[in-house]
Amino acid sequence: MGTVMPQQYDGSGSADAAIGVTISRANRDAIGILTVVGTLIEDESSRFAEALGAVLDEHPSGVVVDTSGVDAISVGALSALVDFQHKARCRGVRWAHVTNNPVAGLLKSRVDGVIAKFDTVDTAITYCQARHGD
Repeated sequence: MGTVMPQQYDGSGSADAAIGVTISRANRDAIGILTVVGTLIEDESSRFAEALGAVLDEHPSGVVVDTSGVDAISVGALSALVDFQHKARCRGVRWAHVTNNPVAGLLKSRVDGVIAKFDTVDTAITYCQARHGD
């Protein structure tokens, strides 16, 4: 496995955990990993969307979005995930979503079948690599 290099992302490159959500980026074996922890409220939706775009701009072979540490997610953040799905598809980037039960329940009712969902980052990475023959 490759090296994981975590980076905090708040749009300016500095840590921003005081707001109630932490968004960090890492890379493992050419797969971009975006991890979100906390409460992803409406006010954080644009920062979340920017972080999703930043991961795609790194030209990964795949992307894993890990919201398993999110205890609540806003409609704006769900919209950002759906928009991200379209952008990733247009760029030919396979992506997967790691989620917990509360977020999974929302996704099932809102976007089931649109987003590939997994229980762990490792299984999501395997899914992303499968398309590329890794």
